Amino acid sequence: MSLSPDDFLQPLDLDSTLRSEEERALSTFAGGSAGGVNATISDPLVVAILTFFDGVGHVVRSCKVGAELAARGHNVVVGCAEGAKQIVERFNLTHWPIHEVAPLPPEGHPPGRSRLSNPQYLAACLDSEARLLAAVRPAVVLVDFRVTGTVSSAAAGVPCAWLANLSFLHYPLSAIWPQICQGFAEIGVAPPSRPFGEALLVPSSAWLEPLDGVPAEVRQWVTGVVSDVRFVGPIPSIDGSPGASDRRDARRSEEYVYVTFGGLAAGSTIVQRLLPALAELDMHVVVSMGPHTAASALSDVPPNVAIRPFDNNYPALIRNASVVVHHGGHTTLIDAMYAGIPAICLPQHDEQRRNGRLLEELGTGKVVELDEVGSIAREIKNLLSDTVVRGNCEKVARLLSVERGAADAADALERIARWRRVLAADRPSVSGV
Repeated sequence: MSLSPDDFLQPLDLDSTLRSEEERALSTFAGGSAGGVNATISDPLVVAILTFFDGVGHVVRSCKVGAELAARGHNVVVGCAEGAKQIVERFNLTHWPIHEVAPLPPEGHPPGRSRLSNPQYLAACLDSEARLLAAVRPAVVLVDFRVTGTVSSAAAGVPCAWLANLSFLHYPLSAIWPQICQGFAEIGVAPPSRPFGEALLVPSSAWLEPLDGVPAEVRQWVTGVVSDVRFVGPIPSIDGSPGASDRRDARRSEEYVYVTFGGLAAGSTIVQRLLPALAELDMHVVVSMGPHTAASALSDVPPNVAIRPFDNNYPALIRNASVVVHHGGHTTLIDAMYAGIPAICLPQHDEQRRNGRLLEELGTGKVVELDEVGSIAREIKNLLSDTVVRGNCEKVARLLSVERGAADAADALERIARWRRVLAADRPSVSGV
């Protein structure tokens, strides 16, 4: 059967259920301090976060920034798909449901244009984002791969910044951006001349992922459309001290391998292929299914493998693991490094493959391609017995311990919002010029 991007679009989310969820979110959010650009400079801010939910990491890292802002007394609302509500509420933030593209099928991207460039998708996203911004009147917006977020912010007269890792800009964003601009044109909307708004906040460090590591043509595009590319530092989902020395739960006596493929809808297919190799291990394996996959899709699960549905306990599962097997998502990559855990990356596309190569460059893990999954058990045993890898993991964790990614991102958003307020309150007169 031939599939098109239209097959993966959800309804326009304009029914009474969504409207009632919006009203619930607004009632939860109401009563906060002044928000818009006309508030005084010293007032607490209202911050809106618009985040993509095809991958869990986008929601988690943007919510970490939101939690930092909330701890400073600001009012934060997170606009994302209904399916991400439990993640948002884990951070004690207000969730506002907005339209989102349906998850990819297990077989991956359909042929043809990117589903994110579909005019129907773009129009529905702009509509739901406009309702959110009109209701909460934020002083600043943080966008994490919502391709409509910059347009919605500009239409509301609100400054915004993007949160994006450099490898994601290389693939897929720079590859699909011309298609997205075409989609905007088809609904009569001018594409943003500044796709990343006021600033591009990179959730990494220059020593870890240098700007000159991005292909020249992508680097030229990025620096040509945004004046402020700021490395705010890694934003792990794990709380507490980094490194392996204090990560172990004293109540747990058994070592285990932790397997996660984040929000990938193809995760169940990959796990199924892994199961025979995981059965070769003489240790326990914990597999977390993603929010778009179900354990019922698996068969012939070996006795040493425990399958868990998606929940918010995965940071603890990473922190206490002996080895992490993952897809190469940026947040999972950072989590394993922060915890001082060696990792194996099974990438699905170029962004994840670039992330996996970082593991190899740092000497903290290994890239294994999907057609090599039969070697997973051997690679896990090698990592467990390699004292050099263990030492490298501890060194990287110590380096990450001085980073303050969520705090620096929050600092940047405060500066953007308050400079806008200064300009709005004290704009110099040009009369008589």
